[in-house]
Amino acid sequence: MPLDDRREDLLTAVALTEFSVHYEEADPELAKWTWQLAADRFSITILGFSRY
Repeated sequence: MPLDDRREDLLTAVALTEFSVHYEEADPELAKWTWQLAADRFSITILGFSRY
């Protein structure tokens, strides 16, 4: 994966994590979903695998 794609994926994971933290009290289910999406994006980008 090219560095620019990895950087973009990592920034997406960070943004999703931040969103999750900010909305945790307002909508716990949405926060949980975005947290999982961020974790999946991170695992694909950094670790090179997906749980799917």
